[in-house]
Amino acid sequence: MIALIAFSASAVALAQNDDVYGGNQVEQLMARKRAAEDEQKRKAEAQQNAGCKIVESSRDTLIGAWHSSKNMIISKKQYESGPMEGKFIAYKVYYDKNAIANNEGKVVAMLTDDGLDILDLDMKVTIKNGGLSINGEPCGVVTRQDITIYGRRLGYFSCEATRELVAFFFLHDYLQPGELQKMKTARQEQKKREEEAAANFSANMMKVTAGNFTSVTGMVIGKIDASGDVFNKAGQRIGHVSSDGKVSSANGTVGSFNAKGMVYDKTGSPIGRIQANGSVENAGGSRIGQIYNDGNLGDRSGSHVAKFTGTGKYVAAVCYYFFFNF
Repeated sequence: MIALIAFSASAVALAQNDDVYGGNQVEQLMARKRAAEDEQKRKAEAQQNAGCKIVESSRDTLIGAWHSSKNMIISKKQYESGPMEGKFIAYKVYYDKNAIANNEGKVVAMLTDDGLDILDLDMKVTIKNGGLSINGEPCGVVTRQDITIYGRRLGYFSCEATRELVAFFFLHDYLQPGELQKMKTARQEQKKREEEAAANFSANMMKVTAGNFTSVTGMVIGKIDASGDVFNKAGQRIGHVSSDGKVSSANGTVGSFNAKGMVYDKTGSPIGRIQANGSVENAGGSRIGQIYNDGNLGDRSGSHVAKFTGTGKYVAAVCYYFFFNF
């Protein structure tokens, strides 16, 4: 009995001794258990409260959450040096004060009658009929769930929020410094390229040049001469095309076309369209053919059916439609 009591006392004393890390082992075990329980509880509450996810569109990546019950945004802050791994910044919306403050209590944005002012970015955001302007310049569209800036969809909320809140999150916390200007520049350059391409297409669409129509086997099946006269494979004149868009046969007008690629029948009704990428469509918008850069003409499946040897490939396609067989 004495030995048993001595052993028990020794065991208790051992359990109460500090381990190599310092502190009582029993207390440490209990503390770890409480910490694990608290962590599980925190995760459960976070999962329950985070009813609205904030997702980046380009990579379909979760980048934040909106807690509507707490009027709070939790977002992973992005810096030029990269994301702060595992660190989250909270923003709270004070609707009674028309303000948005960070977790340090600093007001970073004010809600206004027509949008919001993002103070630390010196950015005035105006929202009208869904259109979004920054410092007076129209640049995008914002809804109660997503936002598009300079043609690029930044991301979306999985639930509905206010347009101002959606705009604040993506403009303030998602875009890296200088990225907005890069997007604007990229959009301007793209628009310039599109305008140049449209101008080139319009000029080429009305260009009448001499050339032969050949079959896929290389046989000549017709031609257009420098004056715009159209001939069949026997050399007989069967029509005429002019640079003002008129197409006629020996019996009169058979159709017309314009610089936008629209093609009309003799009554003036639209029967098709040629796109800048060479796609040939019928009046309903269905693809019926293709014009290739090398002068080949294709059917709806893309298979080559003929080729024009001149540079006026768009006019040649119109003539092929009216006088031969597309």
